[in-house]
Formats: sequence, C-alpha cells, structure tokens
Amino acid sequence: MANTFGAVWLMGSVMLRRRAAVIVAGLGAVIAGVLWTIGPRPSTAPAVALIVAGYTNSPHFLVAQVSLTNKGIAAVSYEAWGPIPYGWVKAQTAIGWTNKELAPHFTGGTVVIPPGAAQTFSVVLPAATLRWQCGFSVRKATIRERAVWSLFRSRLPHRIYPMCGWFLGFLSYRTPPE
Repeated sequence: MANTFGAVWLMGSVMLRRRAAVIVAGLGAVIAGVLWTIGPRPSTAPAVALIVAGYTNSPHFLVAQVSLTNKGIAAVSYEAWGPIPYGWVKAQTAIGWTNKELAPHFTGGTVVIPPGAAQTFSVVLPAATLRWQCGFSVRKATIRERAVWSLFRSRLPHRIYPMCGWFLGFLSYRTPPE
C-alpha cells in the first residue's frame, strides 16, 4: 500500500511539473508574439511623385506650382508651413546659383497625404531663373499624424475637444525613416 501511495504522489508531482512547463511555454509564446507584432519593422520608402503643374510670372519673381502625389498604399507626411514644405530650393540665373529655403522655419505643422491624393504648393524663384531644383523630406505618416489629420478633417474636435487630446496621448510619436 505504501508503494501505491508513493507512485500516486510521484505521478501527481510529474503532472504538476508538466502543467507548469506548458503554462510557462504558453506565456513565452504569447510574449514572443506580442514583441514580434509591436517590434520595429523594415520600412520601405514612400512612393510619391513630384510634378511641376505650371508657372506664374511677375516682374520680380517666378512662381512654380508643384504637386506632390502619394502613389503608395500608406499615407505620407511632411513638415510644412501651410502647404509649403520645409526644404531647400536652388535656382540658376544668368549670374549664378541662389540657395534658399522653401518655407521659413517658424511654427508649422504636418501635412498628411492619403494614398492616391495630392497636395499642391508654390515655389518662389528669381524672375530670370534658367533652371532650378528643390528637395524636402517625405515619410510614411505615423499613427498619431493619421489620427490627428482624420479628426481635423471630420470637424469632430470642435464637438468633443477635451476627449480628443486625451485619446491622442495614447498614440505613438515614433516616426518611420524618410
């Protein structure tokens, strides 16, 4: 009888160890899955097209109308002053090259362009420009940027202002590569 009691106790002890091992393995798999899901992912560059839509002449300057189109499947964003991006512009005239900024670096915001949409902005150039080039950074829009853009386009913040700020506090500021 002592033998059967010892065998039952040993079998119960082995079952408890197996159960603990299964629980630990299950928790490990859940933690690994969560880390894999929220971990950093390699990001592709945004697919955008930059097109010069036209020019306007004046006695002192030339204004180029430029359209940035999002050709990708994810929303893209750029830092801007109004619709004009923070970036650089170089123009060649008969007397040489000029360098300047597209927009002044004052308080500004972020422009979000959904997939398939376009944003038009102006580039101011010297009147006698022979050729020119410009550059600025475009990246995939963050979750926070997409949420803010959607809220402001819906006019919802005017109705439930305090709750909007509270909700946006939970969204990530992490920006993807440019």
